[in-house]
Amino acid sequence: MVAGPKEPKGWVCLGLMLLVVLIYVQVAWHEFVGLDDPIYVYENRHVLDGLSGAGMWWAFTSWQVGHWHPLTWLSLMLDAQVYGTNAGGFHLTNLFFHAINVLLLLAVLRQMTGALWPSALVAALFAVHPLHVESVAWVTERKDVLSTTFWMLTLLAYTAYARQGGLGRYLLVALLLAMGLMAKPMLVTLPCVLLLLDFWPLGRRLRLSIFLEKLPLLALSAASSVMVVLAQHRAGSLGTIEDIRYSARTANALVAYVAYLGKMIWPAKLACFYPHPAYLSHAALASLYAAAVAAGLLLALVTCLVIYFAWRRPYLAVGWFWYVGTLVPVIGLVSVGTSSMADRFTYVPLLGIYIMIAWGTADLTRLWSVGRVVTTGTSLFVLAALTTVAWFQVGTWRNSLVMYDHALRVTTHNPYVHNNRGLIYEELGQYDLALADYAKAIELKPNFAMACTNRGITYRQLGKPDLALADFGRAIKLDPDRAVVAYYNRGLIYQGQGKVKLALDNYDRAIEQKPDYLAVYSRRGLAYAQLGQYKLSSADCTRAIAVNPTDAHAYCYRGIAHAELGQFDQALADYAQAIELKPHFALAYYSRGRAYVRLRQFDQALTDYDKAIELQPEYPDAYSNRGIAYVQLDQYELALADFTRAIELNPDNPQVYNNLARLLATCPDSKIQDGQQAIAAARRACDLSGWVDFNTLNMLAATHAQAGQFAEAVEWQTKAVELAPVGARDELRRRLQRYKERATSSE
Repeated sequence: MVAGPKEPKGWVCLGLMLLVVLIYVQVAWHEFVGLDDPIYVYENRHVLDGLSGAGMWWAFTSWQVGHWHPLTWLSLMLDAQVYGTNAGGFHLTNLFFHAINVLLLLAVLRQMTGALWPSALVAALFAVHPLHVESVAWVTERKDVLSTTFWMLTLLAYTAYARQGGLGRYLLVALLLAMGLMAKPMLVTLPCVLLLLDFWPLGRRLRLSIFLEKLPLLALSAASSVMVVLAQHRAGSLGTIEDIRYSARTANALVAYVAYLGKMIWPAKLACFYPHPAYLSHAALASLYAAAVAAGLLLALVTCLVIYFAWRRPYLAVGWFWYVGTLVPVIGLVSVGTSSMADRFTYVPLLGIYIMIAWGTADLTRLWSVGRVVTTGTSLFVLAALTTVAWFQVGTWRNSLVMYDHALRVTTHNPYVHNNRGLIYEELGQYDLALADYAKAIELKPNFAMACTNRGITYRQLGKPDLALADFGRAIKLDPDRAVVAYYNRGLIYQGQGKVKLALDNYDRAIEQKPDYLAVYSRRGLAYAQLGQYKLSSADCTRAIAVNPTDAHAYCYRGIAHAELGQFDQALADYAQAIELKPHFALAYYSRGRAYVRLRQFDQALTDYDKAIELQPEYPDAYSNRGIAYVQLDQYELALADFTRAIELNPDNPQVYNNLARLLATCPDSKIQDGQQAIAAARRACDLSGWVDFNTLNMLAATHAQAGQFAEAVEWQTKAVELAPVGARDELRRRLQRYKERATSSE
């Protein structure tokens, strides 16, 4: 079936491109999805910064996401350089690579076999099959389409080497293989595929030299495999597969081989995630073992048949062993994850089955007198059907919510998708729906620590700390070695409750598990500041800023530490940077206002407090501190209004009552001064602080003295002296002596 000079190769290429565009052009309007796209693109500052020397260094030295694929990172950086954060641009690049892969596949098969129409059928099946939608319509799978481009280029180079020889051609093969491995390690099986192609269609005699020439290529594959293991160890991602018994992994692998073939023939119920039976129930696991026996028998039967026909129909053996062999790295025996299979894993392996179909169809056409019309019509019908299904399947990747909704419609008992959809609902502020999804995920998988953590985060955002703490505690108990997010969020709750030491302990545990978890450093920096350990606070925030210079919170918290250390110039610079990075950052305005008060620049302080309250109208500390600034500017009525508002918003803050007591006791405006109300406010401050805080007791004594009640003033000042730290006692004793003298003189 060698092509003649008049065969319409150009029209074939054009037709293939039209099919690809018809199916995938809709991705130009698609969004990023929450499934790995954040860490690959829109939350990855290395990618978003575009191509640069520093970015290239990071791409080649990064172990992020448990993979080493520098060329994939570089391609995403280039997209960011061109498109910014426009998801459509990234999608179109994936579409471009898929289209190139289709044309390269046609060229490879045409060059190797000389047969146009079987080659075109393989390329067409590859172009339109719905199982390949995931690889193209998901930005994260750039590694799939990019590595396949190098796969095809390697095959082209190898064909030239196999026919013409030469060291230069061999080195080109090795270079292209190495580049493909740096896009995705899926190419580790390619040297073995080359050996299959030596048998057919290249027809090389399988001598020892043929095997020896593959050894350097196998060495490249081995090096890539080592990099994968190192990357997964660095990322801590080997645990999930180690949690599954090898027998369950083997059983799932056998079933997956057959399941992929089933979905190739009838591509229905395709989903972004298929849960692994070993993570569900004992009944599901028992069904898996039973299915594995049947699958194993079927695979053995097909293998025997293709071996039997190997010399008469060599394409059957080549296609079958291409399929079986190239799936090995991702079939679940050594890979990582909680899914039983994934559509994207078929992107290259199914090419073997397509070869079996295409050349088998060509043989039938020759053997059957009316076969050409029937086989051509059947092929066109199948391609049209696959194109239609693929077009609708691409639509299910439009955004995260559509993708997860579709997955839950076509799969059952899928706790992972319920958990992930809960995250999307949470981002959309639909907390009831998020909680419902998390609850369903936990119902389906009671030991699902991640879902417990996510539900706890939602409860925290809803202001339900007790429920949140219960979920975080459960997550930590279920998976104590991978509980970094639970520890961090539990620390946030404790910090918000004023339990700073408990918060610090949780932050420490989070950092122990993940030393590069940057968000923890800035929050731990704030905790250190709250405990008065300002140098440690500054060090933590500086570390966070060094890795992420756009962390507005870290600048703000470091500003707080600088202010408490008396380094006001540095503090003001940090606050300014925090506000530049996050213009609606109420805490930064509030903290800068406090610094201005200490610098006695009250007008600037008022401006910042006003802004903080504008951004966060129910900000009790901002009202309280603005009241202090108003007192310094003799605007007593405004100060009284602010203290009153602060108490309305937070009636359990002793410091605000202390401030109010001082104003009511000492205000020169007789309309505001009220001795009895001052005493009441001071007593309330003491109640809230448990009568053990020397500052509130000192204020209570002062209000009694202001009211002429010196005996009571002596009583409470004596208690304040007893509780005060050594450094503060001298001033308190002098006041006590004055109260005693006044008490004696008034008797």
